Amino acid sequence: MNYYLFLPMIAFVANAMFIAFVYARRTKNPVIRSYLLYTIILETWLFTHIFYWASPFETWTTWAFRILSITWLPVGLFYLEFVYIFSQNLNSRTQTTKSRSLLGSKTFSLEIFLWFFRIGIPILYLITLFTNWIIHGTAHYYWGNENEPSPLYYFVILIFITFPSFIGLGILTKSLLTSEGEQKKQISLVLFGSTFLILASLYYEVIQIDDQGRLLSPPLTSIGILVQSFLIFIAITRYGFLKINVEGLATELFRDIHDGMILIEQDRSLFL
Repeated sequence: MNYYLFLPMIAFVANAMFIAFVYARRTKNPVIRSYLLYTIILETWLFTHIFYWASPFETWTTWAFRILSITWLPVGLFYLEFVYIFSQNLNSRTQTTKSRSLLGSKTFSLEIFLWFFRIGIPILYLITLFTNWIIHGTAHYYWGNENEPSPLYYFVILIFITFPSFIGLGILTKSLLTSEGEQKKQISLVLFGSTFLILASLYYEVIQIDDQGRLLSPPLTSIGILVQSFLIFIAITRYGFLKINVEGLATELFRDIHDGMILIEQDRSLFL
């Protein structure tokens, strides 16, 4: 039995429970929607880790690994999309009219980056599927199988995963410096969790390699995902993270109610 599978499996189950928790509080709020998309892509990435380490060392696994690259190629993009929407929602409440023109120019620059990644990632996926420029084959380790990298493999990781992730960290850091009170505590937890995940992934997936590009130790990205999910869970339950605009949520709740009754439970929560 492969005992190395326990860690990504625990992270997979815990992250799935966290997704269910957030989804149960779903609204039409774009911040919540973008965050759910980000956590779901992380969940599929965890599934890929489990599949890598549990699959036999056969020729067909190379094709399977190339197909499953769709689960990790857009991680940086989905993270940046979430942080971008979150910061936009935050800025719409805190920025004055005088500073909105400057904010608009920065938003335009970020949109260019977003479209670069949105267009580039599907192209990269097709290249991964039909060539060996990114994934050359399958490499076997004592903990399981991993991608055998081609020369472009780490370039793709740095440009299309690490780079947008660090842009997102920069945006969160700026939001932290301009926030206060409960909002500052929320962003601090999210920023710390995101930083831990990104640095852990960078260290184990990119830095810890030999001259041939082979990994030197089991990648512990699953620990980073688990830590980030736990810290964001605390930010949600203790500090009300993702409840960005209470007035907007209330308006959304009662928008379509004209005549009727609202049923509540004995604890005064809404009956759904």
